[in-house]
Amino acid sequence: MTKQELQSILLSSLGSGRVDVELDPAHIDSAIIISLLNFSLYAPLKQSIYLTAEEGQTRFDLSILPADTVVIDVKKAQAQTQTVFGVDPFSCNYTYTYKGYDIVDIAVLQNYVNTVNKTLGKEFQWKFEYPFLYLSRSLTAGEILQVEYIKPYQSVEEIPIKYLPSFIKYAKAELKEILARVRGKYKEMPAPEGTVEMDSSELLSEAQTEKEEAIEQVKRLTQTGFFITG
Repeated sequence: MTKQELQSILLSSLGSGRVDVELDPAHIDSAIIISLLNFSLYAPLKQSIYLTAEEGQTRFDLSILPADTVVIDVKKAQAQTQTVFGVDPFSCNYTYTYKGYDIVDIAVLQNYVNTVNKTLGKEFQWKFEYPFLYLSRSLTAGEILQVEYIKPYQSVEEIPIKYLPSFIKYAKAELKEILARVRGKYKEMPAPEGTVEMDSSELLSEAQTEKEEAIEQVKRLTQTGFFITG
């Protein structure tokens, strides 16, 4: 989803086109930025890079990563296995692609992968102080490390599709909260038939409830995974 598409969805959900919505582009940008920051806390963007060691190396320069990067795991990369149409037959992607969404099989496979990773990857201790990754022992030439890290979302395009409904809900609630504060400040607006009282308190209550619901949805997705059956 692009930022423009999200803006259109948000404004439409607030009734734009049928009623006047007292928001300007700066309000929308603000709501999106705040939503990205919150989703970075509850469902951070997880990525990996692979590092090839030189003989005796104990330190890697990771200045290619953003300064707000948080490294969460460092382990030896597993040896490459034969692939089928580019998919590792011993990976979770193979289970998803060729066997269907069998939760039991996936759980067993993930447990196996986690056990292998722990066996291969805990031979050393590591410490990350941006921009350097330090290891407690020297590596041999050609050893490959997988470094998993998280970083804040920088744009709407980075939000995984499984989080999009919750993200849209949260951003819409953030806009409702901004709108409520605008209407609360200008509670009575002049109109041809007299003054009109704005619905700020009800809108603010809705916004707070919807933000909490969106965050709870994300927490459930991050804790239980995302499976499609049928």
